[in-house]
Amino acid sequence: MTPDMGQAIRRAVTALAYTAIAAAAAVLYGIVNDQVTVTIAPEYYSVLKRHEFAVILDRAGLLSAPPRFQVVVLGVIGSWWLGLWCGAALGLAATIGPAPPVGLRLFVRALSLVVLAAVAFSVISGTVAYAAQPLVDPLRWRRIALWGIEDVRSVYAAGWWHTGAYAGGLLGALVASGWVIARRSRPTSPGPASLVA
Repeated sequence: MTPDMGQAIRRAVTALAYTAIAAAAAVLYGIVNDQVTVTIAPEYYSVLKRHEFAVILDRAGLLSAPPRFQVVVLGVIGSWWLGLWCGAALGLAATIGPAPPVGLRLFVRALSLVVLAAVAFSVISGTVAYAAQPLVDPLRWRRIALWGIEDVRSVYAAGWWHTGAYAGGLLGALVASGWVIARRSRPTSPGPASLVA
């Protein structure tokens, strides 16, 4: 094995490890995020998501499981794939090219930026949706109420909360990947790396 091939293998393993770390972080975020939104809007899960994922929950033998446990399962299902994509983007940004790969510490800082963006977009989207719901297409929401949803406003806000999480995660991954590429492009300087430097 040539030194170049060994270096390429190490970079590939590092990129895969970073992708796995990001996917695990996304799953943890998804679980926590869903526990928050089930508290805000229980019917988002007990009616809407339970209906949407009934086949999966039934096949897994979880249709009669406690609701919060079902929400954990739905948090995993709804988040792992985004973490995989965001992690792949960050992992490649951190390892590909002639510059040395970034270390774990810098990668975790970039990943934290993705999580912060997801949190910020969630809170903003959910709050705006809650405030705006009375103004938005009341006929559509009357139909939703026919499904058995009583607190339409909170369910609407929870839906937008989740949309904000996905949008924030994707945008955060793009910004964090760009930041990592820029950091790798700079000449190396002594001292700890900084997000603002």
